[in-house]
Amino acid sequence: MILVVDVFVVSMVVIIVVVGMVVVIVIVVAIAIVIVSCSSLIAGVSRSCSRPVINWRISWRLWVLSIADAVIPILVVVIVIIVVVVVVSMVVIVIVSMVVIVMVVSMVVIIVIIVIIVIIVVVVSMVVIVIVIVIVIIVVVVSMVVIIVVVVVSMVVIVIVIIVVVVSMVVIVIVIIVVVVSMVVIVIVIIGPMVPIGRALQQVTEGDYSTTIRLRQGDWLHELADQMNETFDAVQQRHQSMERRIVELAAEAKDHEEGSQVEGIPESIAADA
Repeated sequence: MILVVDVFVVSMVVIIVVVGMVVVIVIVVAIAIVIVSCSSLIAGVSRSCSRPVINWRISWRLWVLSIADAVIPILVVVIVIIVVVVVVSMVVIVIVSMVVIVMVVSMVVIIVIIVIIVIIVVVVSMVVIVIVIVIVIIVVVVSMVVIIVVVVVSMVVIVIVIIVVVVSMVVIVIVIIVVVVSMVVIVIVIIGPMVPIGRALQQVTEGDYSTTIRLRQGDWLHELADQMNETFDAVQQRHQSMERRIVELAAEAKDHEEGSQVEGIPESIAADA
């Protein structure tokens, strides 16, 4: 729009300058024609007189007619020239304006096309950037979720392993405690009563049938000790019965004169008696 205004102003200035120059030329030409006409008129009047003296009493009508005859064609020509110049200037202005309008329209169209292309490129770029950002965000979120899941699963596995290890250690400790307690129980409860039982068996083996197994309060094998004590008592009674029988048989043997043998009793038994 500014370019159109500038072109219009320049065209008007050119037209004004041209018209001014034409007017100046017309004025100069008119003055020259008037001067020439006056000179011719004076020269003609002078030739018609007897003496070469200028007659200043010539009718003013003659002057006007002479000037009109000389000036009117020139004025017509000047007016035609001015009209032609004005028309040509207007045509030039219209053509220039049309050219400028076409150029401006072309520039506007080009600018609009460029703006549309730029907008399309910007929109496409923004869409691509948004898509890339969304993809990156999705990848980051998925990666973070995967990492979190892996970390959580790893932590759960680690916790499970720690729990299993702790439970295993607790079980091992419990087993060790049970074994130790069992050994202590075996030592205290089983091996403790075995000492007097073994001592009593040793005494019985040596021939002391009067021994008795005495266990502490709370020891195991009280029933076994009682049964063994009863067995010892029975063995002692059998042994005492056998001794009495042997003594009786020995006394009977002495009463008989056979001497060396008593019926039903060997010599070794009699000797032991």
